[in-house]
Amino acid sequence: MEKDKDIIEVIIDEQPTNNKKIKFAYWDNLAKDLSPLFIKVSSAICIVIVWGVFFVGFFIPKNDNNITKRLEKLQNTNSEYITAQNNYSSLSDEINTLNSDLADKKKNYEEFTTSQNGLEKINDENDKLEKEKEELQNTVNTKQSTLDSLNNQVSSTSQSTLTLTSGTYAVGENIKAGKYTIMGSGSIAISSSGKARVNSNLTADGKDYVLNDDETIKIKGKAQFIPIK
Repeated sequence: MEKDKDIIEVIIDEQPTNNKKIKFAYWDNLAKDLSPLFIKVSSAICIVIVWGVFFVGFFIPKNDNNITKRLEKLQNTNSEYITAQNNYSSLSDEINTLNSDLADKKKNYEEFTTSQNGLEKINDENDKLEKEKEELQNTVNTKQSTLDSLNNQVSSTSQSTLTLTSGTYAVGENIKAGKYTIMGSGSIAISSSGKARVNSNLTADGKDYVLNDDETIKIKGKAQFIPIK
């Protein structure tokens, strides 16, 4: 029994020492496991949280209702504030009116610009038509000049055209000497000193002949003599 008692006392005496050793070993191992960077970051976060709580508690109003009531009272009793508020409202109304007028003027300007563009197109088209009219008038004048010239030629030819029927005619007496286009129906013979140098049928297309003085023309049918200038 005494031996067992001694053993129990030894165990009891050694137990606290072992517990202390275990505790110290735990904290030593924990300190080794935590890196210096982790310790610094954790410390900084704790400091920020503490200061944040301090400032929030310092600056947050204790009573929002009291502050709101004081602010409303100041706003109602402060003449400068009331005047500024009235001026602000008046200026806001004027700005709204000016914006409305500006929108109307912008709309009118757009309509005017559209009408001006249409007027410019009409003017351009009118100028184009005037130019075409002038070109057509010049063409008409040129054609008319050509037509007048042709009419003069036809008139001159008509006046100088000589029509002869069947018979014998002397060049220089009955018809002038010269170059003629002779057309018609029947036949024509041209002779000099009793010797015929032309003896052919007349056609509607005509043929060109030179008539000399003292020559004799014998026609059977009808012939037209058109001078060639």
